[in-house]
Amino acid sequence: MARTGLRRRGIAGVVALWTAVWIAGSGPLPPSRDRAAPDLGHTPRHAAQVAARDVALTASLTVAEARRDLENRIRLLEGPRRDAEAVRRSLRPECRWIGLRWRGDRGETAGYGGKLLSETEREVLRGVASGGWYVGAARPDGAGRLYCPVGLRGRSGLLWGLLSLEPVERAAEAYRRQFGVAAGLQAPGGAPLLLEGGRSRTGRELRAEGLHAQAAVDGTDWHVRATGEGRRVPPLRHRDGEWIAKFAKPLDPRRKERLERETGARVLRDDGRGGYVLRLPPNAAMAREALLRSWGARYVERHGIARTNRIPDDPLYVPYQWNMPMIDAENGWRLTTGDPGVVVAVVDTGIDLSHPDLTGQIAPGVNILDPNSPPQDDNGHGTHVAGIIAARSNNGVGVASLDWRGRVMPVKVLDRDGAGSAFDVARGIVWAVDHGAKVVNLSLGQTEDCQYLREAVRYAVDRGVLVVAAMGNDGTDAPEYPAAYPEVLAVTAVDPGGEFAPFSNYGSHAGVAAPGVSIASTFAGGQYAALSGTSMAAPHVAGLAALVWTQNPGLSAAQVRDIVVRSAVDAGPPGRDPQYGYGVVNVSAALRAAHPPRWLWRILPWWPVKDAWNGFAKSTIPRGRG
Repeated sequence: MARTGLRRRGIAGVVALWTAVWIAGSGPLPPSRDRAAPDLGHTPRHAAQVAARDVALTASLTVAEARRDLENRIRLLEGPRRDAEAVRRSLRPECRWIGLRWRGDRGETAGYGGKLLSETEREVLRGVASGGWYVGAARPDGAGRLYCPVGLRGRSGLLWGLLSLEPVERAAEAYRRQFGVAAGLQAPGGAPLLLEGGRSRTGRELRAEGLHAQAAVDGTDWHVRATGEGRRVPPLRHRDGEWIAKFAKPLDPRRKERLERETGARVLRDDGRGGYVLRLPPNAAMAREALLRSWGARYVERHGIARTNRIPDDPLYVPYQWNMPMIDAENGWRLTTGDPGVVVAVVDTGIDLSHPDLTGQIAPGVNILDPNSPPQDDNGHGTHVAGIIAARSNNGVGVASLDWRGRVMPVKVLDRDGAGSAFDVARGIVWAVDHGAKVVNLSLGQTEDCQYLREAVRYAVDRGVLVVAAMGNDGTDAPEYPAAYPEVLAVTAVDPGGEFAPFSNYGSHAGVAAPGVSIASTFAGGQYAALSGTSMAAPHVAGLAALVWTQNPGLSAAQVRDIVVRSAVDAGPPGRDPQYGYGVVNVSAALRAAHPPRWLWRILPWWPVKDAWNGFAKSTIPRGRG
């Protein structure tokens, strides 16, 4: 009875204090959905529209960061210590620059870049004469690298350089390779430039057939034009002749040799746990039957190929990151900005380990494809995903992330083209779990069910890890795996208006929705890009889960998942639906549901506060219907 009385007094105290605080005006800010929303004009309905807008946004981000970089370098060059060391530091080579040169008003020059700089200097001098900032037309060098000249005048001289446009080429190349859409770059006075991923050449017009779209590049007089209706990625791909076989325990060397001799199979790889990749002979059906019956394999299945879930599409925060205010992240950051102890594994193409906006945020990782090499991103996709989750934030550089103080773990399972095998993805999941990840983000998928991959997901879930996966970008209800596994929190994509993105897959397994259209984030080579896809939506949910765990470390993975789902803002038809799942994630609501305000712990006994708050959260978070 005494304990019941204390509980009642504790609950009353919590309610009175919370009411007083709310009336005093320290409650949540109204979500800002419009302040940072870019002028997208419309929701894209075909691949050419998405390609044109997102390649243009990537170019805008690249140019904006280049200007900011030149401004910072000029401050060093014109600072109080204009000695040789200051000049050297100000003009040090970086991957975004093919060449840099400082031309002082007294005739002094310094820099690097060679012949290309000399050929372009007169153009830049003419360009800055009419204003302090110049951006020239894009063009390829002798090796096919795409660049453009840019210049900025300071108080005592001109700093200019040749800006690498590799992120723009990569975005355009991904569209061409995956969806059959061609993108071109055009500037007044410049020749038409067809973007072909490292082979860009001037004077080549886009083909005339298919749908057309055009978008402008901020801060320049360029525009991007894209053509082609787009083609679907083949719904099912396998590694030719390869199969995954799972045995109860690893085979010893002699038994492995005998298996190869008797079945005609060749062991290509193994995971040390009884899982093998085998190449079977032409009579695969007979060899598979022998493996199952005579050799006691639990199952033998085709070796599928996983691919990234992306349609290629701070300073940059206000003009480009509409996604954070839209999901009420700003109110959430008033409660917590994360904890480096909560690690999110990015099972993907790796991460740019030297990116200035990710330094200090990266936990030790692994390269599953080549264990002797670091998990360096040679594609850009994994770096983009990582930046949404845990880029360095509130630091005056680049973009803001969901989890400002969190860490990402690079697990490289996909190659330079963004493709990889189900066997490697599964091994990456297990490695991440064994090395301390609390959340696993899977912005990838394949269209065929794979028991070996599902066992890896179950391995993670059984050890208290939350697995988040992208639904896919084919605009259909055909399931992709691992998103379709019930153990996984599957994520669809929405646009700045909260509308379901037309490219996003949907289905009864959809858990929640998150921003996935024109998302600005970090990119390989120390740069930034804007991309679209459910690959961009999933890391919003993974980052939110890490924040929820920071707010209440005592929660289980199932409880974190439940909070993320229950706090989502219902969209579409009432209750759960195939497009939005339980709704669009809301950062502030999820964090308020995870834990009472920290200052209450110091005033009232812990157990009535906890009981009262959990009851309040459970009653106020909407439960999805359907």
